[in-house]
Order: sequence, then structure tokens, then C-alpha cells
Amino acid sequence: MPDAVPAMVEYVWHSKEANFSDEALMAHTERWAQIVDEAGWDLNFASVITPQFADDNFDFMWVMIWPTLEARDAAWQSWGETYEAEWLSTSEGIFNYDGSNAFGWTPNPMREPSVENTSATALTGYMFCEYNAGKGPNDLMSAGEQFNAWVDSYEEANGPGSYWWAIMTPQFELPEGTNVDYAWFNSWADESERAAGNAAFAESGLAGTFAEIATCQDEAMFDSRAIVAASGPDRSSDRRTGGQSTRVPMGRQELKYPNLSLDEYENTYNNLGNLLSMRKNYNTALFTIVSETQYTETYGVITE
Repeated sequence: MPDAVPAMVEYVWHSKEANFSDEALMAHTERWAQIVDEAGWDLNFASVITPQFADDNFDFMWVMIWPTLEARDAAWQSWGETYEAEWLSTSEGIFNYDGSNAFGWTPNPMREPSVENTSATALTGYMFCEYNAGKGPNDLMSAGEQFNAWVDSYEEANGPGSYWWAIMTPQFELPEGTNVDYAWFNSWADESERAAGNAAFAESGLAGTFAEIATCQDEAMFDSRAIVAASGPDRSSDRRTGGQSTRVPMGRQELKYPNLSLDEYENTYNNLGNLLSMRKNYNTALFTIVSETQYTETYGVITE
């Protein structure tokens, strides 16, 4: 594991407006990456993640990995004082955000990828979990060691992969009645890697081990596109450790299903009946929760 684990992974909700397009979003991510360099923010990594499901609260999220809370607060202050007015003007009619809908999590990286994913895209999943009676973090860490050993054996048989995972705990006050102790984060290079690994895992017997420890919601899947990554000789740790932030040239990146064009993807995932029928379940996920008491300052400063 890296020597220096980031202090926060922060997720900011964004909503599309009438003039939204993937090209317009990409132009703004390029400008935002330039701002990171111009302002000298201490930032490990940033990406835009787009859900593979419909949600009433957001259409995509801006993800930022901060090495320290001080770096995070300084960047938000710099943003508000110097850059936000310009940003709101240029993004008007394309997308919008509210800084109060920013959610910070403490990451605990549990595995490094055996092979670095060198593309700007990835497939990520989140499961929100509550410990079962009598179970806790020690049980999860022990099971995680078993899981890593299984991944090692799977990769020995099938070749090294880009899969890695982490456990995250919320740094904000959860609404009353929300029982989430942690989020399990997964990352793969693409859907084929995910499908093959999950099929093998289903036959491993480990699912039962984890089910004894915690009760988890269904995995919420997102397509991820990198904006900023810290530079360094070992990019495998750049997502989670320090380094000089640099812009990631993305080019035009279609979302993760190559048989669909971007427009077809939008039409399919905005209108497909079976996905919309899942909205009730996904609306229980923690990404849909707004807690009015979690922040006390203009730019979403964590109180916990």
C-alpha cells in the first residue's frame, strides 16, 4: 500500500442543462485541469463519473482526491475567490452544481492494480454497506486479506489485471435512519474485465464470507474519465498519493459500451424501462442523500 493515503475523496453532484453535450463537458474539464495547474492546487487525482442508472439528484459527479483536508479547503477557497464566477458563466445552460452537494469520504486503499490502467477511462462501482450484529472493521479487514489472496490466485491463472479496490468511510453526518458504515469501491479497466472477475468470484465462495460481515446495497456502476492525475514514476500510486498535478489529455472518449454511440448511450440510459424501474432501489444509495447539517461554510467544509 502507498505510504501516504489521501485524506479525502470528494464527490460533487452535477446536473445537465438544455445545452449539455459531451464535447462541452470535455471542454470544461480541460479548462478545469488548467485551473488546477494555474492555481497550484495540491490535488492527487480528479475525474468525472457518469452513472449507468437514472438518478433524480445528479447526472454526473466531479470526483477529487485530496492529500490533506488543508489542501482541500485551500483549493475550495481559491476556487470561490478567483475562478467560480467565470465557471458559472461559461457553464450556464450546459450543467450546474451546488457546492453544498459535496460529499467527502476517507479512503482506505486495499489493493494496488497489478497492471496500471493507462487509459483515461475506467469502470467503477460502489456498494454501501452496514455491519451485521457483532461484526466490525476487524472482520472486514480479515476477509479483505482472503479476498486479495483470491485475486492473486485468479490473476496467476488468468493474467494480471487492472482491478483494485478500497474501503471508504463517510466524513459527513448521515441523515437519521441511514445505516451505512462504509462504501466498498471497485475499479476495472472495462466491462469485460469486470464481468470475467465477477463470474469467477461468484464461484469462489467468498461472497458468503462477506455476507456474514455486512449487508450491502446493490452495486452502483459508473463510467469514469480522468481529468487530473499526479505525476510521478509510478502512476499506480498517483490516484492515492501525492505529486505534482498535471492535465490528462483525454481526447474524445466514448462511454464504456462501444456498440453504442454517445447519443445512443444517452437515449438508452435515460429511457430504458428496466433501468428506470430500478430507480427506487438506487435512490436508497448514499449518493442520493442530502444532509442539511453536514456543512457549515460556503464551500462545503466538512464538520466531522
